[in-house]
Amino acid sequence: MSHYSASWASPLGGLHPTLQLHIDAVPTPSCALYTHISLPPHFIADKFQLVQLHREGKLGAYDASIGGRDSFGHAGEAGLEAPVWKAGEGSLLIRVREAEVGAGPPKRIHFEVPLHLRYQAPVKERHTDGLRQDVVEVEFPYPRVFWACPDGVSVPNSQACPPASLDPAFPHLPASTLHFLPANASIAGQPGCPPPSPPSLSLTAPTGVQADLPAVETTTAATIWLCFAFLVWTAVSTWRRSRREAVDEQKKRQ
Repeated sequence: MSHYSASWASPLGGLHPTLQLHIDAVPTPSCALYTHISLPPHFIADKFQLVQLHREGKLGAYDASIGGRDSFGHAGEAGLEAPVWKAGEGSLLIRVREAEVGAGPPKRIHFEVPLHLRYQAPVKERHTDGLRQDVVEVEFPYPRVFWACPDGVSVPNSQACPPASLDPAFPHLPASTLHFLPANASIAGQPGCPPPSPPSLSLTAPTGVQADLPAVETTTAATIWLCFAFLVWTAVSTWRRSRREAVDEQKKRQ
């Protein structure tokens, strides 16, 4: 029976978490296996990084014949530097496994997607009543996994839905029907397009502290001035040395 699970790679990488998918899939003839990942404003998917990994064969099954148009898609928020309060939602569509001609034995697939956390809204104080306030818990929608199949193909233990059930829809998805895999037994067989997902994944994200702002600004200004002074000193020292060498060379010629 095909199914999958999702989790964060351990240990968590601070502002750079890695999403893991563990998929037990029974190959279905003429169908390609995809994952659809929703990205809330708290998270960044670096499109350029993911496309490079995809082309190198380190992230899913790349379709070189058409430049990966059907095997990788990114929609929505594309800004990499915007803080969370100025960012929108996004989504990823990645082909995990290409279509096969015939059926085969079940295969376990381990799939990793590197993500990044945006800068969170700062808090006033680091501690309040003895409790830390400079970390917040953010939620990540549980990803979906599905077979993309031509019409007329039957996939056991799956929920058949039209491509328009993805939000947002990906127009280049080469399929007539999406067969969603269950994430666990408790939601298998429940109606809906797409079918219900397990609860969101969560992790803690660091935030800035407004009370630290004066110290940060003072330290930053002092560092800039020290660096500027060092550059001036280096330039003057170099000029003096050049002048001295020129004078010495002139004396030797006399």
